Parts: sequence; structure tokens; C-alpha cells
Amino acid sequence: MELRLEYGANRNPALILDALIAAGIQLEGTVRRDTWPDDLELQASGDLEFPRLVRAIRAVGTALCPEDVSIPVRIVRGLSVADLLFAIPCDDLERAAKGVPDDIRPYEDEADPFRHWFRGQWMGADEENRLTEEELSSAPLTAKRILSFLDPPDSRDWRPIQHYLERHASCSQLVNAMATAQTSEQKWRLAYAFHRRGRSCEAAISHLIGWLGDVDRKVREEAADSLGGVVLAVRDHRKRAQLGQQAGAALLAYVNDRPEDNLYFARTALGATGYEPARSYLEELARKGSGSVRESAERGLANLDQAALAGGPAVSQTPVSRSRASSSISVAAGRSGGHEM
Repeated sequence: MELRLEYGANRNPALILDALIAAGIQLEGTVRRDTWPDDLELQASGDLEFPRLVRAIRAVGTALCPEDVSIPVRIVRGLSVADLLFAIPCDDLERAAKGVPDDIRPYEDEADPFRHWFRGQWMGADEENRLTEEELSSAPLTAKRILSFLDPPDSRDWRPIQHYLERHASCSQLVNAMATAQTSEQKWRLAYAFHRRGRSCEAAISHLIGWLGDVDRKVREEAADSLGGVVLAVRDHRKRAQLGQQAGAALLAYVNDRPEDNLYFARTALGATGYEPARSYLEELARKGSGSVRESAERGLANLDQAALAGGPAVSQTPVSRSRASSSISVAAGRSGGHEM
């Protein structure tokens, strides 16, 4: 068996290598990636030696946990066979690592090679998604249930939970959860649930405006991103204009007060609110800015112009969001790093 470590520019391999050496594990190679700076992957190929593989996973975990949520492990299975991709959760590292060999031996499902630790066992993403949907649909989505799923005590894949809430949770259910949300995890994921909903939810606007002042940067950024879309989804024209003024004033204050945040989507949302006092701010950035700063200002101005033509917030054009941003923009980079986009 060959063990390799691939890592990005933001990773310090020395800590990991020291932990591996202390565990008696010698790597066959290390590779620095130039793709994404936070990348990390322990790779195993050839004739697998399961005791050595489990020791290596444990060693990497001692170096990275609890700062990291999970340890990515790739089992390279050949050119014509899909690799197995494990995300070893830091909060259940020992049981998950011990379970890897038993999951690899019988694995045959080529269509679902992403392996998730769920309910104390490894399973594919498709199977986990189905079980998650069954679990969420088994009882009404009360605020307490929503918050418990958004910030669970044990690590689990949040994506199927998020997708279910975006599709099935009503405005009142989400707003009730927003009113009692306590943790940053609960808040930013509730804000994120509005990004692509396209359904009217006036009551969420006041919560999103309040979260622009949250102490957690991710909560602020996700709330700003969602505000434009939530305003646009308000059906009544006059009400939409009124709420757009409130949201626009709050967003303009936010982008001025928090220059350290990723403001790309906040600027596009600012234009979508139809808040005319923001025009000079966006025009100045469009003239003097560069790169993604200039692009976000131009997109914000386009949304603002559309709103002005409609006599209020535009209803025929949604604000520029992740799905419409240029392919050159890395949304993940904007969310996890401290660099302006």
C-alpha cells in the first residue's frame, strides 16, 4: 500500500508529518496542490493494509482535530474504478476510522463513491440523503426541530438537511426558528435557506437585517446575501418598495461598516433592494474598484437600474447570486477566507 498526502498552500504539513512519524507511519509521497489553498487529502492506493491505514487516519486526526471538522481520505482504486472518498468526522474519529475497512471490503456501488458517517455507520450520499429526508418529514418542522437539525450535537452532512428545508419549510416555520436561533451555525444556515427559495417571506426581513450586526462574520455575510432575494420575492409592490428601503439602508450601512467582510453578494443585494441612496456608493466602486470589487458594484448597479425602471424593487430580475456569478469567482473562497471578492 502507498500512502500519500496532498495539501494546499494554507496547510502546514509539518504537523501532520510529525504525527504520522510518531505513529510509526512512513508516507510514500507528499504533494502540494495549487488549486485550493485549504485542500487536504490522505490518499491510499495499491494493496490496502488496513491496520496501517487506520493508524494513519488516527495520526492525521491528532494533528488536525478539533480545529478541522473532518479528515478527507481517498482510496484510489484504479483508472477504471471510482475512488472512494471518506470524510472522517473529528467528533467520532475513533469509531469512524475503525469502520473504514469494513466499509471498503464489500463496497460495489460505483454510482455513489462518497462515503458519509451517519448514524454510527458508513454509507453513500444517496442513501444518507434518503434517510435524512425520511427523518425530517416524519414530524412537523417546529422551530425546535429545525434548530436541532441545523446545529446537531453529532457531526453529519448538513447539505441534505439544508436542501430539504429550502424546499419544504414554510415562511412561518423558518421565521419561528429565526426568532429563537442562538448559535452562529443556526443563524447562518437559516439565512442561507433563503438564497434560492424565491418564495415570499416578509417576516424574515427584520431578522436578516438584525443579523447584519451579528458578531459572527459568516452570519452577517449570509444575511446580506439573502436580503435582496427576500425583498424581491415580496408580492405586493408597495410593500416591496417599503421593505426595500429598510433593507437597502441596512445593507448600505453594513457594507460601509464592515469592509473586512466578503461584500460581493451584499453589493448585488443592495442594488436589488432598489435603494437609490446606494447609487453613489456603487458608482464610486464601479469607477475606482478593480477585479471582483468592481464586478460586484457593476452588478449591484444593474440591479438598481432594473429596480428604478420598475418604479420599485425589480420583480423581473432576481439579484445576482452564486448561481449567476462569473465562473471566475470562487464562492467557497469568499465564504471561508478573509479576502475581498
